[in-house]
Amino acid sequence: MELRLWSDRFAQYLEARNYAKRTVEAYCGELNEFLPFLAELGLNNLACLTHTHLEEYRLKLFYLRPKGKPLTMTTQACRLGAVRQFVRFLVRQDYLLIDVSANLDLPRRPQSLPRTLLSE
Repeated sequence: MELRLWSDRFAQYLEARNYAKRTVEAYCGELNEFLPFLAELGLNNLACLTHTHLEEYRLKLFYLRPKGKPLTMTTQACRLGAVRQFVRFLVRQDYLLIDVSANLDLPRRPQSLPRTLLSE
């Protein structure tokens, strides 16, 4: 129950900070994936959240294959970015004493070489 309460407060916080409606929906959608993961681990109190929990979630995203294909690095980065924002929110609200997401490594998105103009 506490997990859902903080998720709702996070959405209200984002709206009060004038985040775009789609951004709020995206962050809340990503949290809807993260919070059940914490519940599966038996973590019902966010005050007990550790960096290890976040690393386990990062590894889960890396090996997740919802439709037979792995999640793209961009999708993984977006999900972890929303989790990082949520943890920072908990720190700002003085619920967590330290930012356990501070050293969380986000997946590197593949870089492509710039396209050159084709001569005609």
